[in-house]
Amino acid sequence: MFTKEPTVGRPRKDDLTTQIKFNVNNETALALKRLSVNKSISQAEIMRELTPIISSKSFESLIPFIALENLQSISDECWNILHNKAAVFSVSEISANMPAFVTSWEPRQVHVKYPTYKIDIFNKTKPTKSTSEIELEKLLFNIPNRSKVYATPAEYLICGSKIEKLDFPFISEVVCLSVNLDENKATADRIEEILNQNEYICSVYPAYCIRSANVEFIENDKYFRVIS
Repeated sequence: MFTKEPTVGRPRKDDLTTQIKFNVNNETALALKRLSVNKSISQAEIMRELTPIISSKSFESLIPFIALENLQSISDECWNILHNKAAVFSVSEISANMPAFVTSWEPRQVHVKYPTYKIDIFNKTKPTKSTSEIELEKLLFNIPNRSKVYATPAEYLICGSKIEKLDFPFISEVVCLSVNLDENKATADRIEEILNQNEYICSVYPAYCIRSANVEFIENDKYFRVIS
């Protein structure tokens, strides 16, 4: 399996990211202490809501640039913090502070992003030609921890050193779904092996998926806590 720039694959976009850490001054520390007394919860619990791990948007932006193992640690930290039964979080601020979001549709849940791999699939003889999702599903039938093969929009591919236009503006793609990064690596390797044996080639990219938890809402849906 490879995650470097492939000889066949979709063109990538460059991006830059910045991480900022901050300290709490004496005035803020005093305010937190007062808030802790008024709400009868610990300052640590308040800081779980106020102190950002990394925003949901930044988590996605960092995927092509840092080791997925580091993003796995960030995701696991977020998951563990959210599952502290004493902690309460702001619905409107959660995505700014963590790689997570709360849905506005039913069932209303909190979703936490975690790193994984996606596999773009091409014909071996002519990568710009369309592929059959039905045929690919037959090949990958016994592979666990993966999404169904689906079509995703794409207009151009990198073939060697050239950018070529697709005959059909979609390519077949599959995503590894385990919340364990090592399991996703093994799944991606197995998918790549099967495809290479059956007249297909593929590009493996870092990506993200989500896992969900049920929540209880507080104060007219302004806040929530995880219940399972």
